[in-house]
Amino acid sequence: MTDSQFSLRRLLIAFTGAAIAMTLFDWRHWHAGSAAVLLTIVIVASFATRRMAVTTGVIVAGAYLPYAWLLGGRPWSDYEWHWIGLWPLLPGLIPGAYLFHGVNETLEIVAMATTTIFLLTIATTLAARGRWWLVMTGIIVLALSAVNSFGVYAAFRA
Repeated sequence: MTDSQFSLRRLLIAFTGAAIAMTLFDWRHWHAGSAAVLLTIVIVASFATRRMAVTTGVIVAGAYLPYAWLLGGRPWSDYEWHWIGLWPLLPGLIPGAYLFHGVNETLEIVAMATTTIFLLTIATTLAARGRWWLVMTGIIVLALSAVNSFGVYAAFRA
């Protein structure tokens, strides 16, 4: 099995898993979107070769570590727990909020989950092309996530 076939199969399985997660949970709330993104990451990692597991780990770390400020040293209220629950969706927050905030919460959550899964899939596929691609894609994902994290922090403080 070539890497491109593996990537296509992985993508199809991941999107199927995300769709199942969205139907198992009440898809109108952030829990469903978070579950879909987490399930996608788990499915991708479980079907991965060792090389793909490392690639996926680098991309996921770059995408989610800039949001570690959520774990800051303060007591967690329901508001903080809500944002921690949104953590899997945060890479897609800006597009989802830009398109649907205040219009339809369900569409906003679906847009956030879809954007996050799409971005992680594209980044992982690019990073799997070789060591240079892994380094460059990892740096770009980390930089974009850091910029997005500033917008998320502004929304969190609002």
